[in-house]
Amino acid sequence: MKLRQAIRYYELTGADYLTDLKKFAEYQRAMFEFNHVYDDYTEVLATFATRLGQLYVDESNELKTDDMDFDDVHFLIKKYTQSVPKEEKEDNSVLELSDNHLRKKVKGENMTLNLVSSIIGSDIDLTQFLDMNIEVVSEILELSNEKKEKARKKNKKKGL
Repeated sequence: MKLRQAIRYYELTGADYLTDLKKFAEYQRAMFEFNHVYDDYTEVLATFATRLGQLYVDESNELKTDDMDFDDVHFLIKKYTQSVPKEEKEDNSVLELSDNHLRKKVKGENMTLNLVSSIIGSDIDLTQFLDMNIEVVSEILELSNEKKEKARKKNKKKGL
């Protein structure tokens, strides 16, 4: 999802896209990898799909009703939840999960707004990032912050 879309998602729904996506992914992972279905799985899926539907309708100016079928939900999730391909690292470790890893973790943090405020706080023009994928923008900011931190430490050592 592009940053512009994530901001519009927040404007339309009042919810954070990244938080909703993380929760949806956690539920999907629990279901497919651990054969565990949360009691409110259907509600979470319906809420996420409805919010994506609102964004889709807003973007496409199509008139849709609330009676979406399964194919529509699948289409919306596929359209808005594509991730950026990353270089794969070999990981030979085995991860054993207990029941505690399957429990819901709720955070009140709005990650989209944090991302936007980080960009603005860095005195960077927000408009250049609006059409970039959120994952790419996050990586750019992380790398930028790491370089600034290294430069700050280097300058601090020179000053001593």
